[in-house]
Amino acid sequence: MIPRPGIRSRLLQRMPGLFCLEYMMMIYDDSIRETAVQLLEKIQEIRPLVHCITNYVTVNDCANALLAVCGRPVMSHAPEEAAEITASSAALVLNMGATEYVPSMLMSGKQAMESGIPCILDPVGVPGSSYRRRLCGEWLTQIRPSVIRGNASEIWSLIEQQAGEAGVDAEFSVVEHEGARPDSPEWISKCTDFTERFRCVLVISGKTDLVAGDGLIFHVDNGCSLMNRVTGTGCMASALLGAFLAAGRALSLPDVLSAAIGTGCMGAAGEYAYRKCAEEFSGNRAESSEESGCRIGTGSFHGRLLDGLSCLPPEEMAAMLIIRRVPAE
Repeated sequence: MIPRPGIRSRLLQRMPGLFCLEYMMMIYDDSIRETAVQLLEKIQEIRPLVHCITNYVTVNDCANALLAVCGRPVMSHAPEEAAEITASSAALVLNMGATEYVPSMLMSGKQAMESGIPCILDPVGVPGSSYRRRLCGEWLTQIRPSVIRGNASEIWSLIEQQAGEAGVDAEFSVVEHEGARPDSPEWISKCTDFTERFRCVLVISGKTDLVAGDGLIFHVDNGCSLMNRVTGTGCMASALLGAFLAAGRALSLPDVLSAAIGTGCMGAAGEYAYRKCAEEFSGNRAESSEESGCRIGTGSFHGRLLDGLSCLPPEEMAAMLIIRRVPAE
């Protein structure tokens, strides 16, 4: 990608000075920010149709998240039409929280592979269900997902095919018990081996998100703790990756870079939501950071999260990204 001149000066003009400088100083790779602007603008240009087969708890949130970034969601679950809908889509998102739609997911996944469009698999609840672990294990070769996005406990359980703590908010206690940390060389090695074996990208959410694939590793430090208290933020992040990968392929970007940027943008929207809510609740911009301890409502945060996705211009969103490439060992 060719960086465009003048972006730094335009950001300084359009964003509050201290807020802009705070984030610009935290950008580890300037070219990633430039690419993020082009990727966000490409989504707005092509408005990719993203077929989501997701659970009924979060289907509305996933659709609204895609609409917020100018994607076009279609939430078809019926086996009679699922593959046909996928064939006309730019990306497919499969969520294991929708186990009642397994036949549709399998047919759509095979269609995505045949059509050559990106397929994102969210292994929701895999640690607590041998049925879900078996299905995901089979789908690694049957439909070859482009990206697998989940929390650390879910990804560890999928890689090791072992049970863990049930629940979508499960902590990483199983891995810690085994003596491996999400940011440890041992864990990173397991992830890179997995991506090479199955030719996919892994997106592992946490305090610092890990994105690995195509021989590259990124750490993403966007987001806020309140995102864990609103149901569906993980499902929304997976749905957004459908739009980001579709646009990324239109720009000939590697999937791992599109996934890292998409993950960062979801986290940046969370930061925006927290800041806006804190300003409203405290009435003081100086107390709008997460460290201020200002109490805000999760209902207000939920709405502001969608505002962040829909209201932040590409350049401002890109300026907030905190993405760094991890050097290969």
